[in-house]
Amino acid sequence: MTGRTVYVALICTKWPGDKAYSVFDKFVEDEVYATALSPELIGSKKQAILAAVLAYEARLKGRNIARKPGIDILLYVIGERNIRRALEMAGPRDKAIVIAVSSALSSLQYLVEALAKEFGIENCCFDPVRAVMALAGIKLPVHLAQRYLVTRVAVFAATQRL
Repeated sequence: MTGRTVYVALICTKWPGDKAYSVFDKFVEDEVYATALSPELIGSKKQAILAAVLAYEARLKGRNIARKPGIDILLYVIGERNIRRALEMAGPRDKAIVIAVSSALSSLQYLVEALAKEFGIENCCFDPVRAVMALAGIKLPVHLAQRYLVTRVAVFAATQRL
């Protein structure tokens, strides 16, 4: 089995709300899968990349849980199989991190352009300690935060046996 390179983009934007999925749905036929969630729920770049790659692989192999591919990414990030609970945990907030995955880098670029036009792209940060606490339902005092900055857009290549 040969490896297939997929690209994962982390895109920081204002909270897009339900409008985001109308933007994401336009890219599904190009095999770009995306979801938006609070930066507080992401503990690390590795977590986001792994969740995106696993959701992409599950969809290709017919092992997806949700009808919408972006929801599968959300389920992997949060570690939850119940879609309703995952959606409740994911938002809404002031800012969002959009996690997108595709085997075509150009398609990810088009998604980034569409998000920039529709919602704007800005800096945001995520905090591994806050992510664990948020998933456990515990609020963490601000002074204990260990924040890591994601500058606007970050794209990573991952070779996976798909």
